[in-house]
Amino acid sequence: MHVYVLRGAPRSGKSTLVRVFKKMFNDVEVVSADDYWTGPAGLYSYDMDFEPEAHCFCFRRFMFELDSRREVIVVDNTCSRILEAAPYMLAAASDGYLAKLVTVMCSVETMIERNKQSSRGPLPENIIHTMAARIAAADPPPWWKHSEWDEKSLDEACKLFKVDPASPDNDDVERRQLNG
Repeated sequence: MHVYVLRGAPRSGKSTLVRVFKKMFNDVEVVSADDYWTGPAGLYSYDMDFEPEAHCFCFRRFMFELDSRREVIVVDNTCSRILEAAPYMLAAASDGYLAKLVTVMCSVETMIERNKQSSRGPLPENIIHTMAARIAAADPPPWWKHSEWDEKSLDEACKLFKVDPASPDNDDVERRQLNG
């Protein structure tokens, strides 16, 4: 059983990698703090004041999925600080899962271009710059299993597993159904 904790700035390709994982593995469950902000009608409404509650919500769902013994669990959060990934890595390992931190790397220029086309609306560019810098500056502990996916490896995986990175985010559709 595997847990993949995704780490990447907004618009880096984390949701695309989730779609690749769903093609690679049969039994995949995705947990995300974004689910907290997706209402019954499928509308995404972020509110910074409720960020702690959103991450608690995500972690509770993660613990539920660990208990359900899913084959693959993907944590789809930015985890721009290592300490944000640590609870997931520790809980997964202590529950017998092989835990791996997966950093999705992308140029800031590409993320800003994707940001302009986001169905959720654009984020302030300084947020993308800040999170990308935080991720680049902090390495995970050496005992964690870790891999990096850059734009080239993500493009190759998309071709191999027939995932269109430009398609609408299917994860958003599934979140609407989950919360609807």
